[in-house]
Amino acid sequence: MRDAGGQITGAVSVVRDVTQQKAMEQLREDFLAMAAHELKTPVTAIKGYAQLALTRLQSNAEPQRLQRALETINTQAERIAHLVQELLDASRIQEGFLVLQPECFDLVALAQRCIEHVHQQTTKHEFRLEAPPALEGAWDQLRIEQVLQNLLENAVKYSPGGSIVTTIALRDHHAQVTVRDYGVGISPEKQQRVFEPWFQAHADTVGDYGGMGLGLSICKEIVERHGGHMWVESNEGEGSLFGFTLPIEAVAERTR
Repeated sequence: MRDAGGQITGAVSVVRDVTQQKAMEQLREDFLAMAAHELKTPVTAIKGYAQLALTRLQSNAEPQRLQRALETINTQAERIAHLVQELLDASRIQEGFLVLQPECFDLVALAQRCIEHVHQQTTKHEFRLEAPPALEGAWDQLRIEQVLQNLLENAVKYSPGGSIVTTIALRDHHAQVTVRDYGVGISPEKQQRVFEPWFQAHADTVGDYGGMGLGLSICKEIVERHGGHMWVESNEGEGSLFGFTLPIEAVAERTR
């Protein structure tokens, strides 16, 4: 600052805290690196097996070998679609655009279909469903299927084999669902963060398990939008139990 004669009479100092900005920039960089890695792996597989399939077509290779190549391409394409869907869901949740579309359906029948689908992906696991003959309620069927599918696939992913037990029961006017595996388990400190977006309980071995750490946070949001809650019980080396509840009454009022 200067006076009328041009002499310096004072100074103004501006201090700006950029800690939060730097943290957000680091989060964005980490996300982009993780997304690029997760998408690059299936894309590379698709390109490789597509070239292999073309070569075998040109050389009149055995139909079985060609079929295996095409099945791998389809599996990796589904993996990309799943990753993209998680990113879209995370964006919708952040912007407040995740809207439920409730309809009446049988939760037990839905669980049976999900188990059958996941069972086709593994030969190392045995699946058991403990549930009443039927349990109906008004929920968003596609979103609840997404939650069940995620929990079952995680149970397969984080256990080398053995039993995966799904239970469904009626508790205090709520449907209660649990999925139990006997895999690697989760440490107590990581259980506190397992439902946070982008958090990976097994980040030190992410190369073995894959994923972006979005699935459970999306599941928790879906369950809570229905008026239920979600939790985890786990011991390292003994496996994990993930559970959630859904109120039996219709959720139409909460989706408006």
